[in-house]
Amino acid sequence: MNFPGTVTLSQDTYRDAIVDVGASLAEHGAERLILLNCHGGNREPLSLAVDRLGRDHDLTTHLVHWTDFARDRLEAAFGDDWGHAGEHETSVVELFRPDLVRETEKRPQQTREFPETTTYRYFDDVTEQGGLGDPTASDPALLSEIVPETTREILSKLRADVEDGW
Repeated sequence: MNFPGTVTLSQDTYRDAIVDVGASLAEHGAERLILLNCHGGNREPLSLAVDRLGRDHDLTTHLVHWTDFARDRLEAAFGDDWGHAGEHETSVVELFRPDLVRETEKRPQQTREFPETTTYRYFDDVTEQGGLGDPTASDPALLSEIVPETTREILSKLRADVEDGW
């Protein structure tokens, strides 16, 4: 929130919005929902929403964290110190919406060590620029390979889970 232009929802509001959408779908006859997450900060509220949708609305909900399926390929390409607005995310934006990336604004991010026993309150507690990693090392051509590979893997896993009765 401390970066101009940021709009956010509380975790409770986000979770409740997902539950309300899923509950509406279930009310209209949906039996299954897939949530595709590409943002680390959404993991906890989405997990809670999935639990509520299953327990309270009998809606089988599959939660896919895209980065988890691409992690090995992303780490092979960018190492393990990438994140928000860094190499990987900049590559994705450049692949799908290159008009949104300002080349003159790309610079390596400076970050503090993450705490070991607590969490940071706001993102600017760990980074002055708002990102993690080095967006100057982006590689949209590589992501043009990783995205379809990861998509096929996710679809295969979803198909297997559905065939197994999940």
